[in-house]
Amino acid sequence: MLDLFMDLLENCELDRQDKALQILDREMSAIRSAIQSSGHAYAVKKMEAQYDPLSLTVENMSGVSQLLILEQLALDARDRWPAVRGRLERLKDGIWKAWGVGVGSVISLTGEGKTIDAVERDLKRVLSSVVAMKKVDKSSIGQPHPWLGPAREAMKVYGSGGKNEGIVVSSQVSYVGKEGLMYNPNEEINGSTDVVVHYLKKGYLWYTVRE
Repeated sequence: MLDLFMDLLENCELDRQDKALQILDREMSAIRSAIQSSGHAYAVKKMEAQYDPLSLTVENMSGVSQLLILEQLALDARDRWPAVRGRLERLKDGIWKAWGVGVGSVISLTGEGKTIDAVERDLKRVLSSVVAMKKVDKSSIGQPHPWLGPAREAMKVYGSGGKNEGIVVSSQVSYVGKEGLMYNPNEEINGSTDVVVHYLKKGYLWYTVRE
């Protein structure tokens, strides 16, 4: 399986315009369907994005913004395929470069002890072969993530600025959200807050607001 993964990464075909359009159409359909059934979750992502760089990144990668990004990418893939293929090539190169950043790579494995033991030897072999292909770049150690600066700048204009914002979808249910800070940034909170949040989600909102 590891050899298959490395083969896909190293020898993947990035010049299939038809396949790229199929993947984009499938992903857009999945998000549109999810918004119809879980619009509240997408509304929360949209509101959280203006307070935290990580939340903004999550919203861009899996929220309503991701759908808008994919729609534009689909148009580019149809009309400007060479430019999109170039972006895919740079993405592939970036993945390869990331293998050599710092002192190693972090891979999450889940399984029984005997399964992990059986995989460990092959995993070390694959990682050793990748690192040996190139010089390890340690210049980024201790430096802010390259996404952090742009994310913070985007947060300044990401919020609606007090304006109402609506997303039109074909659904029998309307999802309404209103945001606000309950805690200040970097404020320490304890686990009791989860009890309150759970009550608001499953108790107050369900039995008082919805019914």
